Amino acid sequence: MKKRADGRYCKQVLIGYQPDGRKKYKNIYGLTIKEVEKKERELRCKIEQGRYIENQNITIAEWAKEWLNTYKTDVEYNTFQRYKAVIKNQINPLLGEYNLSSLRLNIIQRLINQLSEKYSSSTLHKFKITLNQLYKCAIKLQMVYVNPCDGLVIPKKENRIRDAIPSELIPVINQFCVNYKHGDLIMTLLYTGLRRGELIPLTWNDIDFENNCIHVNKAVEYIGNQPNIKTPKTKNSIRAVPILDILKPYLIKPPNTKVNDLVFKNSLGNIHSLVSIRRLYADFVKSFQKYLSDNEINFTVDFTMHQFRHTYATILYKAGVDIKTAQSYLGHSSIDVTMDIYTHLDQKHKALNADKLNQFLSPTNIKLQA
Repeated sequence: MKKRADGRYCKQVLIGYQPDGRKKYKNIYGLTIKEVEKKERELRCKIEQGRYIENQNITIAEWAKEWLNTYKTDVEYNTFQRYKAVIKNQINPLLGEYNLSSLRLNIIQRLINQLSEKYSSSTLHKFKITLNQLYKCAIKLQMVYVNPCDGLVIPKKENRIRDAIPSELIPVINQFCVNYKHGDLIMTLLYTGLRRGELIPLTWNDIDFENNCIHVNKAVEYIGNQPNIKTPKTKNSIRAVPILDILKPYLIKPPNTKVNDLVFKNSLGNIHSLVSIRRLYADFVKSFQKYLSDNEINFTVDFTMHQFRHTYATILYKAGVDIKTAQSYLGHSSIDVTMDIYTHLDQKHKALNADKLNQFLSPTNIKLQA
């Protein structure tokens, strides 16, 4: 214990050891000896309980940068980019200036309640997952001892389920694809529900006519424009999807094709890049729009590639396929996702039937029946 020139007392306390074995000390200051001794007891208590934070001045923005570049280098490219985007767009602007050790649950809860008015449930969950992982790693490194994300509640929002392609267009797409140059790819999208990333790396040995199914066992992610084939992200994505009779004429293997050749290739015979698959779909939209106009069908083609997947889910629902089987065919990681789609479709179906009932019981219709 020493008394400084400014009148305060100072004491050095051993708090640990450097990697090379040298001792680490922390200086404690107080206006009186009792104040210093009280602070020393509190410090030793924290050290014994594993709650001592050596660097309390690091900000969330500083830690997020270190966490991303040091502890998340082994994750998949798209996962890394998602973390990076959440940190850049939500965490840093809103929480970046907070000290890592000073953030509390009430601050985050108030913030996420405000964000719920602007962002989707999916974005809110990504925000929570990323921030939670930041703190779990910090706790493991003994930088903090409390995770302020514990107990965080995401406000309930009605999930927006993208509409399926209108049912009256399905037979029109079937007819159009008979002579369309990429009809095989479009029909496979429509009648398998495969994700774009699952469709592109399909090879002919995945097309199993003996068991009448397509084996989904790989996926493609894009790093910039370049494709990278990987295993699917979840075990449920590895699955077998039935080959429907309507699809079989489009899955005929060309002569002299090897079993490990791609089913759908770009113009050079290689796997599709991000640019080439976007161009292919843009060509479909343009060509199908012209086909509709030529046949005097008044409809604007504005559905996305992913809406074919929701259309397949709608087909499963209308065909009476049970939810568990639908989950298997669609490769959903959770049955809750499939349940959301089926519930949404069920509500639309009931509303449609109610409209039909109201129409049947309308005064005009009753008079006509009489």
